[in-house]
Amino acid sequence: MSRPYRPDERAEGDAPARSPETDRLIEALRRASLSRRLRERLLMDAEFDELYPAPARVVSSMFWTPMAVAIRAADLLVTTPSTRVLDVGSGVGKFCIVGAAITGAPFMGIEHRRGFVDIARDVASRVGADTAHFVSGTLDDIDVSDFDALYFFNPFEENMLHARHWLDSTVTLSEARYFADVSRAEGLLDAARVGTRVVTYHGFGGKMPLSYHRAVRERCRSGHLELWVKSERARTYSFDNPQQTRFRTSEDAV
Repeated sequence: MSRPYRPDERAEGDAPARSPETDRLIEALRRASLSRRLRERLLMDAEFDELYPAPARVVSSMFWTPMAVAIRAADLLVTTPSTRVLDVGSGVGKFCIVGAAITGAPFMGIEHRRGFVDIARDVASRVGADTAHFVSGTLDDIDVSDFDALYFFNPFEENMLHARHWLDSTVTLSEARYFADVSRAEGLLDAARVGTRVVTYHGFGGKMPLSYHRAVRERCRSGHLELWVKSERARTYSFDNPQQTRFRTSEDAV
C-alpha cells in the first residue's frame, strides 16, 4: 500500500535544496569571474549587458558604448593611472565601468537621469570597478579643470530623435535643448586646460575649438573614434566633419 504523496518531499536522487549561504557563494564567485574577465578585456557585450535590467539591456546596441569601443577609447584617454576621465552623458555607466576596470584610472560619469546613475553605481559595485563614479547633473554642474580627459558618444542626439526612440520620458528633450547642450559642450572644451585629451565617438554635434589638434582618427564598430588634444588656448572653432556626427535610429543598432 503506497503512502500519501507529500509535495514537500524530495524524490530519490533529487539534488538537495541550496542554502542561502551557498547561493551567496555562487554569486560571489560569478562576480569575481566577471570582474577578472572584464579587467583582462575578455568580456563580450552580451555578457556584460546581462548585468543591466532588461529595459537598459535592450537598448544597449543603440545607446551604450560597445565594449571594443570603450576599451580603445579608454586606452586613448588614459596616459597615467591618475588620469581623470569625464564621460559626458554616461547613461547606465558602461563606458566608465569598462574604462575604470581595465585601466584603474578614475572615471566620472555625469548623467541627467537619476535612475541611470543608480543603475551605474550598482553595476560598478558588482564588478568591482572601484574607480568608476557617477553623479546626476548636467554640464552646468561640471568644473572641467577637475579632469584630464573627456569622452563624448554623441550624447545630446536623443533630443533630435522621434519620441518613440527616447529612452524614457523622465527628462525634457527638445531641439532647443540639443543646441543649448551642444553650445555648453563647446564652452566646456574651450575652457579645458592645455593638454586635455578628448575622445569622440560619432562626434558630439558641435565644433571643436581650433586649440585642439586631432591626433587619432580610426574606424571602430559603427563609427569613427577621434582623439583630440588641446595644445593652446583659443576661442575660434572648426566645424565637425558632417560624417562624424550622425543621428542613430533603431536601424543603426549593431
